[in-house]
Amino acid sequence: MAKKVQTFHIYSEERKREVVRLKLEGAGLICSSTNILELRAQMAKWIKKIQRGESLKDQRGVWNRKHFSSLEKENAYWKVQVEWLKSTSKFTREGIILKSEKFLIMDKLRKKHPFAWLF
Repeated sequence: MAKKVQTFHIYSEERKREVVRLKLEGAGLICSSTNILELRAQMAKWIKKIQRGESLKDQRGVWNRKHFSSLEKENAYWKVQVEWLKSTSKFTREGIILKSEKFLIMDKLRKKHPFAWLF
């Protein structure tokens, strides 16, 4: 049985913008036959990101750290995260939490803490 080998290509932001521009103008893309399928699959995502005004920068391996204005706010955030994990661990069945139980836990925590801190 053959193993699936997956390779990831890293394209510069300029290259991505150029490909999207060519696609939107209706110009044909000149690429190698092995590369065209991957570009075609990625192009829709790139177009949506550009239309939403998002960056095309590669985010793989980048941790999205939250920035807090004070140490007290950061400590409060982490306390909420720990409380969430403790409360969900009571309701897990083989590592799965039912959706209804998840919403009950969120309602309890929402009364104590800002909703944005729950995730």
